[in-house]
Amino acid sequence: MKAKPMQTGYARQTVLREIGQADQRMIDGSTAVIAGLGALGANSANLLARAGVGTLRLVDRDIVDWTNLQRQSLFEEEDAVQSLPKAEAAARYLKRVSSAIRYEPITEDFNPGNIERIVTGATVVVDGLDNFNTRALPTRHASSMEFPGSMARASEPMGAPPRSFRGFRRA
Repeated sequence: MKAKPMQTGYARQTVLREIGQADQRMIDGSTAVIAGLGALGANSANLLARAGVGTLRLVDRDIVDWTNLQRQSLFEEEDAVQSLPKAEAAARYLKRVSSAIRYEPITEDFNPGNIERIVTGATVVVDGLDNFNTRALPTRHASSMEFPGSMARASEPMGAPPRSFRGFRRA
């Protein structure tokens, strides 16, 4: 793994009063779980890699399909030709964006039987799930285990009351 060029690569972030060098080090030491690598998850993973998150745990059970290519920015035609698992294809793509990050591709269904193992040690969990039955799983699990990190989702399941969003927070 290459050393992160913190002084140059993240210079735009470290000069911001809201981030600075101390918070950039916190981002560097964090682990983000991206549950679902569709359009929302793919873009979230891309932005977190470019922000310098230390570890990206990429979770999706699906393979790359031709219908994914127009909206899921981490995948390329060759991934569809090879029917690569989305988690593997995403990690491969993101390593070209930032080789200093640790990538943990997980090609599994996100379910009650594996959620604790997957989210353990995470600083933030991004819900990019597209399955109605699993959409509430991260929030429900975080509540039951008193998850110390943050949860992020773009929208709630249909009919569910809105929940608050908390981004990275200072310890």
